[in-house]
Amino acid sequence: MAIARKGSLNEVKEVARIAGQTILTYKGVVRKFDYWGEMFLPTAIRKHQNTHHQGCYFVMKFNSSSDGQREMLRVLRHDPRMICCNVIKFGNRFKDVLASLQEE
Repeated sequence: MAIARKGSLNEVKEVARIAGQTILTYKGVVRKFDYWGEMFLPTAIRKHQNTHHQGCYFVMKFNSSSDGQREMLRVLRHDPRMICCNVIKFGNRFKDVLASLQEE
């Protein structure tokens, strides 16, 4: 899950594309992108010398090695268009992850 700064949809698409390419570089698989739209943040967040009250939320479901996850987070956290990002684990076994993907 990631939150990009409020702005144009093209910026959000570019950030999502960079995140997806990073996963693919590490031989991962991008399963799905969801754009949730612009929403208010739960609290004001100070990032890159700016205070943000709104952001563009998007979710990318993917499978990757831990090195791929680490590199994606590093790239996104250093991008000035990003407010915050994190990785949410869906399961320990492939069977658990597959079940969470089929629920949709």
